[in-house]
Amino acid sequence: TITNYGVMQDYEKIAAEVAEDDAVLGSTPFIIGPVLAECYGKISTPKIKAYDPNATKDEIVPLKQGLIHGEWLTSPESIVVGIEWAKRNQAWIGDRILIHSPRNVALLKTINQPGEVSEEYFLPVEYQIGGIFETGYYDYDFGYLILDIREAQRLYDMHGAAHGLALKIDDPMTAFQVKERLETSLDPSLSVLTWVDLNKTLFAAVQTERRTMSILFFVVMLVAAFALMSTNLTVAVQKTKEFALLLALGGHPAQLLTLVTLYGLIIGMSGCTIGLGLGAFLLSQRDTFSNWMATSFGLDVFPAEIYHFSGIPAVWDWETVGWVVGLGILLSVLSGLVPAIVASRVQPAEALSYG
Repeated sequence: TITNYGVMQDYEKIAAEVAEDDAVLGSTPFIIGPVLAECYGKISTPKIKAYDPNATKDEIVPLKQGLIHGEWLTSPESIVVGIEWAKRNQAWIGDRILIHSPRNVALLKTINQPGEVSEEYFLPVEYQIGGIFETGYYDYDFGYLILDIREAQRLYDMHGAAHGLALKIDDPMTAFQVKERLETSLDPSLSVLTWVDLNKTLFAAVQTERRTMSILFFVVMLVAAFALMSTNLTVAVQKTKEFALLLALGGHPAQLLTLVTLYGLIIGMSGCTIGLGLGAFLLSQRDTFSNWMATSFGLDVFPAEIYHFSGIPAVWDWETVGWVVGLGILLSVLSGLVPAIVASRVQPAEALSYG
């Protein structure tokens, strides 16, 4: 997104400059701002987001892909609302919404003659719901109404201007590099914001949760390792006679050390394999499991109001998976070292004499 945090009059010139970057697939002007919406007597404060429905390509702003009911801005008086906003306000296709622009809410007082004051105010603009969209992103589905950019310009009295340009680049992971290039070539008064910049609060919260969960999981793994060590130690004590017999038959203490350590390795590998399989299964059924928890126990494990998504997004981070599996196996091996040392120090004559 390119914006000057105000009214952008020369967005066509800026769009031409931006198009020179090979990574930019296209751009479109937009208007975004808060409004006061009234529907069936219910007042809400969503934001409008306006594009040119004729000039905007679907691949640049793919909002049309989320249309689930109705049509997309077929007339100037048409408006498209999010599914969560429609549910909250009990609105549907064909219903009418009164939109109060912030510029038109304030009451204007005009002094005609000394001692006489006449009051003027703007009536709200009425729109008809022509479509309902669902993106799966709660903030959009609840907090945004989509308008034709010309209607938004009329609401905000902007006379052909825009609030900024929305850009689509070929690879979202190169957004920082594109941002650096654009900041170098564009006017310093313009701000270039990536998708990460626009969601800083969410990413910071997720990063904090990941760190916290990593510490908790590591502590759980340590507790499991101590439990495994105590189990192996119990097994080593119970098998003292067998270890003594192996040593009496010519076995070497190093062989016993390797044997008990391999026992811990096998347990660790088995546990990691089972855990990885169960984790993969739960990950594939995460939304089903979340819905089951909500309906059966009333426990919403992933509230959309907090995490902004109606479903649980997931991606396999194989590097993290590798670290967790490797650490789990390593802790299992280390948990078998103490029992292995105990087993390797068995004195055959003394152990067999108590048998």
